[in-house]
Amino acid sequence: MTRDIRVGRGLVAALEQAIAEELPARAEFYDHWLKPDGRHDGTMGLAPMMAVVGFLRTEGAGYQRVVESAGRLVAQWTWNDASRWTKYWVPRLPRWWRARVVTRRLASVVAETCPATRVRTSVARGVLTMSVRESVFCGAREKPASPLCGFYGALVVAMCASVDLVVSGQMASCRAQAGNASGAEGGRSCEGTFALSSAP
Repeated sequence: MTRDIRVGRGLVAALEQAIAEELPARAEFYDHWLKPDGRHDGTMGLAPMMAVVGFLRTEGAGYQRVVESAGRLVAQWTWNDASRWTKYWVPRLPRWWRARVVTRRLASVVAETCPATRVRTSVARGVLTMSVRESVFCGAREKPASPLCGFYGALVVAMCASVDLVVSGQMASCRAQAGNASGAEGGRSCEGTFALSSAP
C-alpha cells in the first residue's frame, strides 16, 4: 500500500526550491532524488521522499530551515492559485471567519502534499489547533531533540498571513518524539497550537 502513495508535486517542488535557497551547496545531491526523471506529473513515491527527509535530518539546523521554508512556499503557491473572489473577499471577512476559512483549507492543502497525511483543525477562543497524523516528516527511528514537523507550523502561519491574520505558535509535540512504536493516538500525531492576534 505504501508503495502506491505518491507525494504531491507541490511538496516536491517546494522542498527542491527550499533546499536550493537554504542549502545551496547540497542542492545537487538532493536533485538526484527530487528531480522528476520522466515523472511528468512531478510527484514522487513516498519511500524516496522519506529518504530525502532522512538525509535532511542529518543537515543539523539546515533541516528546520528547509522544511519551514517549504511550508511557506506551499502556502504562498496556494494563495497565488486562489480565485480572484477569494483574494478579494476573504481578507475582508471578520477575523473569526478568516480563521475558519484557513482551517478548512488546511486539510485539503496537506492532503495534496501527501494523501496519507490527515489533519484535524479547530478554532476556539482565539486559538487555532492542529493535529497531523502520519506526517511525512516525522517517521524518524530515533527520537529527535525537537519536533520534526516545522513544515506544518510554517504552513499555518503563512496561510494565515495570506488572509491578514497574525498568529504565533508552533508544533508543540511530534509523533517522532513520542516514539513510533506507540500504539496510542497521541503517539501517531503531531500537535500544534497557534494564538490569533487580537488585531482585526
